[in-house]
Amino acid sequence: MKKLIKTFMAVPFEEGKTYKTKFATGERFTITSIIWNKEQIVRFEGIYEKNPKLGICPLNADRLTPELDETKGSEVYVCGKCGEVI
Repeated sequence: MKKLIKTFMAVPFEEGKTYKTKFATGERFTITSIIWNKEQIVRFEGIYEKNPKLGICPLNADRLTPELDETKGSEVYVCGKCGEVI
């Protein structure tokens, strides 16, 4: 039996948007600036939604969850038993 699976792609981070952190508490973080090292994101600077009194705080690049976007035409059929792409 064939099974249809939709694939998703991470949308690049943008300044001014709010993202969910990967902390156990699920805090929300608004990016004010993105710090780059050549072509790779090193860290973000921004404000925690629940604690704006802290001001601008640094956050490592791997601590934010990117938004996911369903890519067009990227539906894949897989085997219902083994999970291999058909």
